[in-house]
Amino acid sequence: MAMLRRNTRLLGLLDALVPTKQGLFVDRDKIVMGDRTVDDLLNESPDHVVVRELTDLDELLLEKAESNIGISNHDMLKLYVATYEDCLRALAEHRRSIESSDSATFFMKCQIDRARLLDISRAYEGALADSLNWYRRQLGTRGDALPLGERIRLPRMDSGLEALGIEE
Repeated sequence: MAMLRRNTRLLGLLDALVPTKQGLFVDRDKIVMGDRTVDDLLNESPDHVVVRELTDLDELLLEKAESNIGISNHDMLKLYVATYEDCLRALAEHRRSIESSDSATFFMKCQIDRARLLDISRAYEGALADSLNWYRRQLGTRGDALPLGERIRLPRMDSGLEALGIEE
């Protein structure tokens, strides 16, 4: 259950981070989920697959920014989309393994059901899949600016289940 909660919080990183040629973690103090910042989430789960994937991409973008070669908008977005896909897939696979698990105790299943963690995780995954599709459409974008105002975003944590499309 703790891992599912952590995974759900880490979905917020995908929503909050924007690929730039200077890296992903430009504002590490940005509030991402509830009262947690980007730094809080990175420090909470340094060995998590999502954190590793995002950190690797951040380091690659920083490396390119410091080199004389640089990176095009198109290539940067392709890398970000691939990383986003990998992260979303890993989190969805973990959620599905919990849903189909026979090893979870009845007490654990009750706690997960009461907290609506599976529903919340599925709702966030769906919203992030829409966001990923938005990034895919941006692959043809020229220049340095992405129309971020049009990007699909997750509802705020305090917006309740209805904002996620979950009926109480």
